[in-house]
Amino acid sequence: MTLSSVATTSPEASVKKRVDYKYDIKLEVGEQPGTEEIPIVGIFRDLVKQMKSAADANTPMIILTATDRMYFDEKDMTSTEFQKEFKVDHVEGKTRKVVLGFKLRTGIPLYELKQKLMKTYLIPHGLFMKEHHGGFQNGLKTYHYGFLKHDHPDHPDRANLQARFSKHISAAWKNVEKAEKTKWKEEVPELFYADGIALPLTFSKERIAAEAEGKTKVVTNAIVVTTPRQYGPLLRMILDRVIIGKKINNLIPFAYQKEDAEGYYQLTADHARFMEHHRNIPIHNVSIDAPNHRGINGETLDQIILKNNHVQQLSYDSTQNKYHISTQAL
Repeated sequence: MTLSSVATTSPEASVKKRVDYKYDIKLEVGEQPGTEEIPIVGIFRDLVKQMKSAADANTPMIILTATDRMYFDEKDMTSTEFQKEFKVDHVEGKTRKVVLGFKLRTGIPLYELKQKLMKTYLIPHGLFMKEHHGGFQNGLKTYHYGFLKHDHPDHPDRANLQARFSKHISAAWKNVEKAEKTKWKEEVPELFYADGIALPLTFSKERIAAEAEGKTKVVTNAIVVTTPRQYGPLLRMILDRVIIGKKINNLIPFAYQKEDAEGYYQLTADHARFMEHHRNIPIHNVSIDAPNHRGINGETLDQIILKNNHVQQLSYDSTQNKYHISTQAL
């Protein structure tokens, strides 16, 4: 299929200026009252123009579809072509939404771009734009299992989280009854290999809230554990077993809110206090193999940092070669 507004040219080859940031983006468009259909093609075209206008004239900005084709906003796409290239889908809820995915290659950080557009364009037009982790191969709809208490969402060590959760999920799967294993393998065969399981997980920053009778509503940010919507029931079954087995002690299922609103409220409030008092100390220019390098006393940088009793957590940002040290305000 040849599209009039996409091309297969390598995006990096088409722009000589340096591209420092690469993002997969999920765009949510809320349905306006009284409208029958959201004109998503026109909305996205206008958004691209606004993003390019907000960036400096010398800042490169390349837009790709979710399927890695270059997008040119001055040319037309049919609705069918657009839906396929951008994985367009609908999300039902209190407010009906249309979601789409695209890739951004640019010289400006996403948070800076959003700040320039937030009050003047995104909010007035009911648009919500965030980084999408885990790729677009499984679509954009996700199942949210729960949040990680006392883990800061601004700088998660996703590689470490992925390794930890994969280990626990694999161990829990081995203890699933044979009949139930057979059922899941028939329903989602693409997740299994031999007797193992490869369940896709993402760890993203989300706003969470909790309410309890007679108390002020708590709203804060947290790392939320998600998977593609179609794998939600399987993830719930496995992680429930992991939590019951006390393998992960800071994962709070959202389902707990229905079982014990007061208990869930207290856990969320505790995390909100953690967020309020948290302080981050960055260390720049840390190579990815730093944990293997030992100094004159035989200790690695990780070991030296974690010896400090005030350090609560250490995470590594591989995109910026940076350590994030979590501590609390004194």
